[in-house]
Amino acid sequence: MLQNISFNCPFDSREFSTTDLLLSYCSCHFNWRQFTADAYAGYGIKKPLELASTNIAPKREAEFIAGRYCASSAIMKMYPNREITIGIRPDRSPHWPQDIVGSISHSHSQNPKQNPKQNQSMAMAVIGSADSFYGLGIDCEELLSDQAALEISDLVLNPRERRLLAGLQQQWGFLVTLLFSAKESLFKALSSQVSTINSFHDFSLQNLGSHSLTLRPTKRLNNSWSTDSRFRIDYSKRAGHIVTMAVIPKS
Repeated sequence: MLQNISFNCPFDSREFSTTDLLLSYCSCHFNWRQFTADAYAGYGIKKPLELASTNIAPKREAEFIAGRYCASSAIMKMYPNREITIGIRPDRSPHWPQDIVGSISHSHSQNPKQNPKQNQSMAMAVIGSADSFYGLGIDCEELLSDQAALEISDLVLNPRERRLLAGLQQQWGFLVTLLFSAKESLFKALSSQVSTINSFHDFSLQNLGSHSLTLRPTKRLNNSWSTDSRFRIDYSKRAGHIVTMAVIPKS
């Protein structure tokens, strides 16, 4: 069910070091149509009671296994021979070990004309030490068509961002997908620290580079992060998808 398992980070990020591993990353492709009930044991993933007591679709079970496999593999790469338990919080987000922060993302290809490998979904995870990071966020989104991007532009972008992006020589679908994913990554990274994030308009694009962009809050988030704060988001294009990552260091 899982294929193309990789520990190669797709980002040109300052936070990754070959000599001093600060973050650990793992990704894979998976075909949810190959899911069987014994896949949990086959990939060493314990099926949680929250899923065992509900009737969930095979696609959901497959993405759960793929995401947890990536997360567990990333943890084992950083902490060899460690026993790993990643639970589920009431909001369905991962419950990481106390000394670890991390993030998981999945993406499915919805348009077989754009991606002939429509059965090949993606899962990925990034983890780091809670001593070094307030939070991490990773997100993977299939590239929107220009028409689909227009339909959600008002949800994702404020008027200033629309004007800024309209002046760039890039497809609208790419730009809106990128901003959607970047803000999702930042939401995830800040979720354990900030409870006042209500919409995509709580952050605004400041600048856009070839591998990263900067977002700033449009309101004070807490005592640590005001409208003067800046958050770097790394991004990469992969096989018809946009992958973004937000890293919130403690120093």
